[in-house]
Amino acid sequence: MKKRNTKSGVLAAVVFSAVLSMSSVFTGCQGAGSKAAEKETVSRETESTAAKITGKTVLKETEESAQKTAETSVPETAETAAPVTEQPVPETYVPETAAPEQTEAVQTEAVQTEAAQTEAVQTGPETAEEVYEEPEDQIYRMELSDYMYEEGLQSLTEILELQETEAQQLGMYAKRCEGGGMSVEWKPATETNPRVPITVNCVGNDSVAMLGIYCGLSYQEAKDMLMQSGWHIVGYDLEHPNEFYIEISDQECDLIHLTTEDAGDTVSEWMWLNWPQGEFITN
Repeated sequence: MKKRNTKSGVLAAVVFSAVLSMSSVFTGCQGAGSKAAEKETVSRETESTAAKITGKTVLKETEESAQKTAETSVPETAETAAPVTEQPVPETYVPETAAPEQTEAVQTEAVQTEAAQTEAVQTGPETAEEVYEEPEDQIYRMELSDYMYEEGLQSLTEILELQETEAQQLGMYAKRCEGGGMSVEWKPATETNPRVPITVNCVGNDSVAMLGIYCGLSYQEAKDMLMQSGWHIVGYDLEHPNEFYIEISDQECDLIHLTTEDAGDTVSEWMWLNWPQGEFITN
């Protein structure tokens, strides 16, 4: 009985010693872990503090560097600025050393010039319509002699907007157009008669002309113009003839007849034809 108790006590003592030993080990482990955690925390705080110190140091160094740069930069002065090219001296420039009377004369001339320029700008040039008035004798007139052939006559009637009507002079195969104091009649060419007979008559229409003759022209001017161009007077009235004749070739001649107002000073009507018939007494 005593031996059993002794063994039990020894066993209990061994178990207690083991438990105590394990407790120490566990406590040591906890302590070691706690110390490691503390070291890691301290290390992190140290690194954070070092980073802050480093950032502040870098920021301070940057500010100091910028301040030094600003202090060392040299502002642009009259000496360091780029040279200015001298402008040419205007004519009205007066040097400081000029005599008072010269200065006054130059200034007076400059004031007069400026006043003249200002007046020219204010008034401005007149328009072309105000400056130039076209003379009456230079008003555009359509010259009909350029259209005295078969195709040209058709174009002429279209330009003048003449209306076709019944022929009166050249027979049933002729064409006649009228309008605006104008009449144009012609007979188309045929194989047996290639020549185109034409009659043009104008009454009071001054927008067209034949060989420079138009309604409203002085009779004396018309007569002189025809005579200088080789036309001959028809009839015995040499002072105030109303018909003029010109021979183009052996088989072709033209006749122009002028009608004047009552006073006889101005052409009021003219007729041109290229088929005059009969014998003409010319002078």
